[in-house]
Amino acid sequence: MTMTITQSELRTFRTCRRKWWLSEYRGLRLKEEYQKPSAASLGSLVHVALEADHNGESWEDTLSEFVADVNERFADNPDYIDDYEAQAEQAQIMIEGYFQWLEETGADQWLTAVEAEQLIEAEFEGTTLRGKLDERVVDESGNIFFKDYKTVGNFTDIETQAELNEQFLHYSLILKLNNGDVPVGGIWRMLKKSKRTDRTLSDDGKCGEFYSEHQYEFNDHQIEAYKARLRGMVRDIHEVRVKLDGGAAHHSVVYPTPSKDCSWACQYRAVCPMFDDGSRVEDFISDWYDSGKQFERYKNGKIS
Repeated sequence: MTMTITQSELRTFRTCRRKWWLSEYRGLRLKEEYQKPSAASLGSLVHVALEADHNGESWEDTLSEFVADVNERFADNPDYIDDYEAQAEQAQIMIEGYFQWLEETGADQWLTAVEAEQLIEAEFEGTTLRGKLDERVVDESGNIFFKDYKTVGNFTDIETQAELNEQFLHYSLILKLNNGDVPVGGIWRMLKKSKRTDRTLSDDGKCGEFYSEHQYEFNDHQIEAYKARLRGMVRDIHEVRVKLDGGAAHHSVVYPTPSKDCSWACQYRAVCPMFDDGSRVEDFISDWYDSGKQFERYKNGKIS
């Protein structure tokens, strides 16, 4: 059977095999009632609002529907409601400023939108590579670009790490496999996580310090080097899947990689140590987790 691989799965596998086992192999996702507000949920909210605008829908209504859903879902947890409503307010401020920035800079004038939230796939040596573009665009010469919206604390991190960014490498490879020699480039659109107000604008009323973009195009050498790494990563994941399918003990095959980021970056932080301390871990999983799907940011009024 052909294996389908996303860049997110590759990153998770290399970061922590146990997290990969829980998220990708077992497909576990926190149940809705346990999904706390986070930096990721703010980013998702901004994404779905921008997607609604791209599709000719009201992004303001999207945020309003989100708030209404939150009040229903977390009726017994007012702290969650307050935090999610604060995120919706911040998302509205950020998006309003983003559209102002577009008018001020004309950043989109040379681009034609093709599709938002586009699922892309390509075959690579017996493996299906998959990705999801925030937005696919073309320039006046027909060159392909993909936008990736990032809610950020600063602009420098992305700009200094662009040439190492494997998410963009993954997207670039898929598009090149599907489109031959057509030039492919990536555009990071960065929205700073700040409650922009009139007091924080520049003297001329502009909001450029809150929004920026960075463009990057990988050359053929970088793409070929990524292909070589990809072969190794796909091989490793395939071998681990075969071992797990064959009944291998997860402790020896998909061992954890603890780090200081576990407390905020992993939805399995609570359950992870229970695999090692004799707890009734599967009962806990049944209470706290459901099976989920990738690429679902906001479906039927719910962020996932």
